[in-house]
Amino acid sequence: MKKTLLTFITLLFIVHSFSQGIVYVDIDATGTNNGTNWVNAYNDPKDAFDNAIIGDKIWIAEGTYVCQDTARSATFIWLVDSISVYGGFNGTETVLTQRDWRNNPTIFSGEIQGDNDLTNNSFTVLSGPDGTTGLPINYSLIDGITISDGYATTVNAAGTQLYRWGGGFFLSGNVRKIDMNNCSFLNNHALAGGAMNVSPSGVAAELNITNTRFEGNVASTASVIWVAARQYKKPTITIENSLFIKNINKDLGANTSGGVFYFSTNYSHSTVHINNNTITENADSNSSSTRSVFLLSRFSSASMTDLTVKNSIIYYNPYFIATVRNFSSSNFFFAADFYNCISNLNSYTVTTTLDKVYTHNPLFVNIATGDYTLQSTSPAIDSGTQVGLTVPLYDFGGKQRIYGSQIDLGCYEYFQTFASISENVNDLEVSVYPNPTSNLLNFTSNHEIDLIEIYDLSGKRINSFVNTKSIDISNYNSGVYIVKIFSDENVATKKVIRN
Repeated sequence: MKKTLLTFITLLFIVHSFSQGIVYVDIDATGTNNGTNWVNAYNDPKDAFDNAIIGDKIWIAEGTYVCQDTARSATFIWLVDSISVYGGFNGTETVLTQRDWRNNPTIFSGEIQGDNDLTNNSFTVLSGPDGTTGLPINYSLIDGITISDGYATTVNAAGTQLYRWGGGFFLSGNVRKIDMNNCSFLNNHALAGGAMNVSPSGVAAELNITNTRFEGNVASTASVIWVAARQYKKPTITIENSLFIKNINKDLGANTSGGVFYFSTNYSHSTVHINNNTITENADSNSSSTRSVFLLSRFSSASMTDLTVKNSIIYYNPYFIATVRNFSSSNFFFAADFYNCISNLNSYTVTTTLDKVYTHNPLFVNIATGDYTLQSTSPAIDSGTQVGLTVPLYDFGGKQRIYGSQIDLGCYEYFQTFASISENVNDLEVSVYPNPTSNLLNFTSNHEIDLIEIYDLSGKRINSFVNTKSIDISNYNSGVYIVKIFSDENVATKKVIRN
């Protein structure tokens, strides 16, 4: 009997293992609507979520998807462990590497009524995985999805607030770990946590966000993300290589505390890592004196937010008055450490460490047109640290993450390419001597030299020198190098030989 039962369980395991696979969703598919391939793909992600089994990978083609239920509580959600949800397909791919999520946007929208009225949209667009006490979600992946137009706030006729924190995404309950990559949060509203709210209550939660765009999200408190640690359930949040732009704090009828980020703790601890992010053009129109990019709140001596910010650019965020501050002077102490950052908000009321934090202009290419990549003379170039970090292979724009002697600040790595080698551009004339050389290179020019950069023949920047007419290359390997010389708006390019 025991042998028969064991055989039966083994067979169930084998059948279950081989039944896992790719489930297809395409709003334009015209086949049998069973998710078995692109032709017969489900038209609605809800069908894929409802029928998923443990370990399924759900591929969703480009298009705009809304919950078919018009109740404002409608949300995209799945109740099964180890589900991976990928967006960004054109509907012909056979392997994941063929996907182009940048040019094939998969959008989960809160526009359930189809009337372009934001105020009657879904409270929360995406709830993602949701477990139970007995069956927690151990892991889920969300990759290449745009979450837009959630509206987690309204007032009824009696003036009572009806809301659900997190207009774009709400993480609660029994979820142990979520990885979120290559996503966008656009135009989501909430009283607190415009883009997302993380409030673990059943188990300690880990949320890792990489290469994600947060733009145009609105809230009274925490225009982007509110992390609430309570009931002894510790959240650990890591946000890397991401862009935060034009998110707004304004009065939506509740506590107008402000903050792009708000981290609160009550009888629990939270750990937050903010690495290599660009945070700019976010605004606070509230009148609160707590107008800070990072706002921390601690309601008991048995709780702590441990915030570490590395290699990030926090620049030009109108009406904010501090980089980080305590929500209330009567609250308990926090730990907030900043390493290798740029912030022009020179107020850190709760920090314990400020190491290489500068107020310089990061020199974006063109902030007016939304180009937040770095100019060649940006002080953010090669100014980061890799200590304690696992550096991703690519930056927010999909280019090599470390290009040069050190990681750059912000979500973009400066990456110089050479279309051709030209001796002079505009009216800048430069002589380089001796060439070849085994040690010193000297420069003469008809203009003042501001910057010299050295590249190998693959286009990788090796080093840069400011305000000098002589550089030492004795520690370089023998070979040919490219030298770029900058003066005002002019640039010259030379080949040099290290013999």
